[in-house]
Amino acid sequence: LRFMSSGVLRILLYSGSFYTSVTLPSGSLEGIFDNVSIGASGNTSTLNINDAFSAGGNISIYGGEINLGGNISKTSGGDSTLTIAGTGAVTLNAGANISSSSSTGKMDVAISGNNVTLNGSISKTNGGDSTLTVSGTGTVTLNAGATILNSSTLGKLDVTLLGKSTGNTGVTSFGIYLAGNNAITTL
Repeated sequence: LRFMSSGVLRILLYSGSFYTSVTLPSGSLEGIFDNVSIGASGNTSTLNINDAFSAGGNISIYGGEINLGGNISKTSGGDSTLTIAGTGAVTLNAGANISSSSSTGKMDVAISGNNVTLNGSISKTNGGDSTLTVSGTGTVTLNAGATILNSSTLGKLDVTLLGKSTGNTGVTSFGIYLAGNNAITTL
C-alpha cells in the first residue's frame, strides 16, 4: 500500500487490535499530513514503521511492540503532540529521527512502552517551549549515538526519562541506561 496525501491519515481498526503485525515499508507514506493516527489505544499488534513522514498536526502511534525505522518530523502547523504508546518494547532505530522544526508551533513528545530503547535522535530546532517524556514500565535505554537536542533559541525543551528498576541486584537493577556516547543538550 502507498498513502499519498496532504490530509488526515488514519490506519486503524474500528475497535481493538490489528489481526496481525503491520509493517509500513519505505516508500509507503508520502506528503505532509495534517494529522496521523496509526493504531488505536488498546492495540497490541506489532507495528513496524520503516518510512519517513511529516505532519503539521498531531501524531499518534499505538501498538504492542513498536519499531520506528523512519524519520518522523513536524515542519509546519501550530502546537501539536506526538504520542507513541506501546504495550511491549518501543524502539527508535539507529538512523531514525524525531524532529520538530516548525517556527509556528511546538511539538510535545510522549514515548511509552515496556522497555523503551532510543538508538536514533530526537531534536527540536524551532518553536515554543516543548516537552519530551520517555517512560518505560521496564527500562529506558539511550544507546551509543542516541541524542536528545534542543538547538532552538525560541523555546526550551523539558526532558523527562522515567524507567522502572528490574528488581535485580547490581547494575541491571537501574531503570535508565546511558550506554556509550550519547548527548542530551538543551539551550
